[in-house]
Amino acid sequence: MEIIRVVTILLKQQFTFKRLLPILIFFHLYTLILMLPFSNLANHFKETYPVSIVTVLFTSQWFTAISILSVILLFSNLPLKDTFQFWLILKIGQKKWMLSQFIYLIIASLIASIYQIISILITFLPTLHLSNHWGRLLPSLAQGRISFPEGVDSMTHLRSIILQYYSPYGAFFQIFLLLFLMFILIGGVIFVFNSYYSNLGNTLACGLVIVELFITEASRFWIKFLSPLTWLDFHYIKYEAHSGLLSLPEIITRILLLYLLLAIILVVMKKIRRQ
Repeated sequence: MEIIRVVTILLKQQFTFKRLLPILIFFHLYTLILMLPFSNLANHFKETYPVSIVTVLFTSQWFTAISILSVILLFSNLPLKDTFQFWLILKIGQKKWMLSQFIYLIIASLIASIYQIISILITFLPTLHLSNHWGRLLPSLAQGRISFPEGVDSMTHLRSIILQYYSPYGAFFQIFLLLFLMFILIGGVIFVFNSYYSNLGNTLACGLVIVELFITEASRFWIKFLSPLTWLDFHYIKYEAHSGLLSLPEIITRILLLYLLLAIILVVMKKIRRQ
């Protein structure tokens, strides 16, 4: 019960309107810029998109960067140090305090992933359908039968792979799962390395975004897999037996191993500091 109470206090402290407003403005401003070509195209052809339009947006490295940077801003003050910390540590102990922060990280990641996806769908609501089929607009875009107006760059790389190997709902729930796990990973990186040196975790998390934006442009080379954020793009997940890519279970296993690695690093850092 003590841990639940502490987690509730942390959520109330961190999820305030004053703190979230600049993060939400950043996310929605750039999201609307990337979504505008899709909305205009749907209005032009009087067509609709499935809920898995969210998956298509994550084929854009820039959209992935916007999503992750928003979460970096949310978790940038981890590990939490405030006026309540001294009292809480005395009351529940150091171990329970750390556990409370990890639980906060997981819950905050879940809230952030739900919010990002729901807010995107609400923005698309006038041109959205809930049926489990791709419709006509996205297949036409993937096959090149139609395109965005001249001078408009959607910055996405839609290919028929997603449409051929996934159902709309299957793609939707897969991107939600990966987004949730990735937010926990980003928060974990920030938490662990900020515990050792101020803003080191923020720097490393931003470094993952830079790798995703620039190094992965050479998409034919192995170096693209240096950033786990690449896995948010379905084109880099195994879609057939001989594609040479990691399958979803393999990706989830690797993410869990990264969690374990972060936990080991945190324990080692704590022991080094005590010496």
